[in-house]
Amino acid sequence: MIQYGDDTELDQDFIRASEEVKHLPKRPTDRDLLLLYGLYKQANEGSCKESQKPPIYDLKNTAKWNAWSANSGMSKNRAKTEYISLVENFRKKYA
Repeated sequence: MIQYGDDTELDQDFIRASEEVKHLPKRPTDRDLLLLYGLYKQANEGSCKESQKPPIYDLKNTAKWNAWSANSGMSKNRAKTEYISLVENFRKKYA
């Protein structure tokens, strides 16, 4: 895991990674996109505040809720760091 001594550097790398992931040569799998989504939401908003899970028939929003809730309690900085690392892995995986 990357170590950051400064929140500004972390924020810049996070922004860069969130833009970079939009331009991968191949589209990530839905599972990988959900991992990114959960970390992105945690990094920007903190733990999921939606206490009620979407209805089971709402598959898309249920999957997104689960992905975000899986990171509940994680600090925003840790979520940013993990997001950056995941994007770095995806650069190789989806080249």
